[in-house]
Amino acid sequence: VSIVIISYNSSKYILETLESVKNQTYENIELIITDDGSTDTTVEICRNWIEKNNDRFVRLELLTIEKNSGIATNCNRGFFNTKGEWIKGIAGDDLLLPDCIAILLESTLHIKETIIFSKMITQPHSENLTQMFDLSYTNLNNSKNQLRYLLKGNYLPAPSLFIKSSTFFDLNGFDERFLYTEDYPFWIKALKKGYRMIFLDIKTVIYRVHQESISSSSDSN
Repeated sequence: VSIVIISYNSSKYILETLESVKNQTYENIELIITDDGSTDTTVEICRNWIEKNNDRFVRLELLTIEKNSGIATNCNRGFFNTKGEWIKGIAGDDLLLPDCIAILLESTLHIKETIIFSKMITQPHSENLTQMFDLSYTNLNNSKNQLRYLLKGNYLPAPSLFIKSSTFFDLNGFDERFLYTEDYPFWIKALKKGYRMIFLDIKTVIYRVHQESISSSSDSN
């Protein structure tokens, strides 16, 4: 499994994100950190952490650029550099619950879908977000209504995405024409190409709700 941390000026939270990846109960992990030209100490924090934790992973890479390129491009930079069979993306201010990868991999033994979503914990708690994503759970698993439902709005919890790498490559990644809205165009493209999505009724990630959030940047554009 490849875990991709997408960071930009994430120095307040990146260490906790890194530790949440390190503490996964599943062992066979490749970690890719892709930073989009941070102007704070995010990259320095990552480099120091890598020196101490490199042996934990089957492969560990830190990708950096000098100039900010946008969320879609930054995500593609990380995702296209992965070598694992499955990819789990996570923003540099969010957290994986300890059993996240183990649970998601277990689910792949029982379902054929290669684009998987699950529930998440909002921190601090946001009732509006919780209700919105719970609504996704009740509607998403009906394949004939998926595209129609998603065209009404982006109700999918992007921080919980778990995708097979071959599917991501087949879809040619996120559309870089949309600099700060990488997720919604990708969902629509996947559905139009015939990929059915599945939503697991289980929490796997912690999504931080704050104005500087990487994850929420795309939600607000």
